[in-house]
Amino acid sequence: NQDIQTVHQTVQSHSHDQLILYGCSRGAAAIIGEVSTHNPTNVAAIVLDAAPANMPATLHGKLALLGIHLSYDTTVFSTIFPAYPYNSITPFDAIKNIKNKNLPILLLHSENDLLVSFDHALKLYKEFKTH
Repeated sequence: NQDIQTVHQTVQSHSHDQLILYGCSRGAAAIIGEVSTHNPTNVAAIVLDAAPANMPATLHGKLALLGIHLSYDTTVFSTIFPAYPYNSITPFDAIKNIKNKNLPILLLHSENDLLVSFDHALKLYKEFKTH
């Protein structure tokens, strides 16, 4: 929530400018949150680098290696990051709330990303195309 609020304040402070927002990883998730929650009219495009579709799901690879069932992803994530809002809307789920259907979006993601798997980019891409 603080990440989205910080992005929102920055976008508002430049309300007379056309902006291209760039975010990497959690910053990309915050940009999706900003654009879907506040639908700013001064954002001309967004660039999302290694964006997670779901923050707790970023732990799936590690949980699988440790033999921990993937259904515990949110519990483990919230333990590691206690400030993370437990039932927050995921970037994936937020996409449907973006009103500007002509907003240019560039997704960047390495197939070899060890923190946020490439599957997240594919899920986001398909959801953006759907909406």
